[in-house]
Amino acid sequence: MTVQIAIVVQRYGTEIIGGGELLTRQVAEQLHRVLGWQVDVYTTTAKDYMTWANSYVPGLEVIQGVRVHRFNSRLQRAKFFGLFDRLVGPWLPRLRRRAWARPVAVILEKLWILLQGPYCPDLLTELGRVSERYQKIIFVTYLYYPTLAGVSRFKEKAILIPLAHEEAPFHFIIVERMLRSVRSMLTNTKPEELLVRSKLDGASVRIDQAGMGFDETMFVPRPGPPSGQGSPYVLYLGRISAGKGVAQLVSWFEQLGGDERFRGLRLVLAGHLEDSVTIPKDPRFEYRGFVSEAEKLLLMRDAVTVVNPSAHESLSLIVIEALALKVPVLVNAHCDVLRYYTEEVPTAFGFRDLQSFTAVLHKVVATSWRTEQEQKDLDVARAWALKMFSWSQILSVYDQQVRS
Repeated sequence: MTVQIAIVVQRYGTEIIGGGELLTRQVAEQLHRVLGWQVDVYTTTAKDYMTWANSYVPGLEVIQGVRVHRFNSRLQRAKFFGLFDRLVGPWLPRLRRRAWARPVAVILEKLWILLQGPYCPDLLTELGRVSERYQKIIFVTYLYYPTLAGVSRFKEKAILIPLAHEEAPFHFIIVERMLRSVRSMLTNTKPEELLVRSKLDGASVRIDQAGMGFDETMFVPRPGPPSGQGSPYVLYLGRISAGKGVAQLVSWFEQLGGDERFRGLRLVLAGHLEDSVTIPKDPRFEYRGFVSEAEKLLLMRDAVTVVNPSAHESLSLIVIEALALKVPVLVNAHCDVLRYYTEEVPTAFGFRDLQSFTAVLHKVVATSWRTEQEQKDLDVARAWALKMFSWSQILSVYDQQVRS
């Protein structure tokens, strides 16, 4: 009998390259193409996570064999959500600590979720109408209404992919209740699992590590060391926003301009540019915009290093892919998951401030990556990435969870 599953996620589409959304799309396509499952995705019509404006046409679309059901949101992100968050956010931890005030905190948390958007009850209504056809329903990302409302409604069939990291909403009472109610979860990394378990208070929840894989046949390292071609460059790939630490990265790179150790070094940025980041009009900075998968691979192979400055990550596929390509990486050590990579492999280097960023960047730039030990370190990092994040391993975990 063909396995049929539903996946609930806030956005879905080939143009959407956010971490959680990209994970969802690649997992859905792999489950359909490799395992032969019938996969139905239930999502909104939004493209922009900052507004949740209804952009796609509602209804059914088939993408790479995956059936995508889109629904308009009744409420999008409130224009005063940012103000509400700044006013209410600091009070929520205090309210949660007082038993008499916890009901008030729950009301404010629910309001926070509604104002954040997307509020899409029609999605869950339709899923409820046809839920009997699915063996399991996978909910991606703990943070949004479709998951918070959907897990409690379909908890007998629910598998949660929380994509959790240390941030204020993760400590909401309604989030803790949802985490304790679900029976099965899939986390991306061990640090994420430990973070989630800290909220379970002894609840019996099955947690397996899955994450997102990649086609190792595509990620073939360059024959020589990752020293860059022509003018050497540091590469950032992904959503170019202040929330991802890119504004800080740009500022730090500007401050290196007078350092002779980095003469000729460029910062190349590829991905969707948000208003929160301004890229200087300076030859040391290059903005590539959205790049294809083939262009991405070429950029990564030729980079001196790939950098992820985000303090909030639950996986960071771009770091894993760089390691598989035998390219060293620089990561924000304030993030538990990224710091975990620096503990696992010898070619991932953490930074916490400008001084440590400058130090690890110089270490990577000044290393030849040609000696026997340096080549061995790159090989170790690649082997670790392939072992932990191969599709065969990840699909096996999904198969066990769905069939259990």
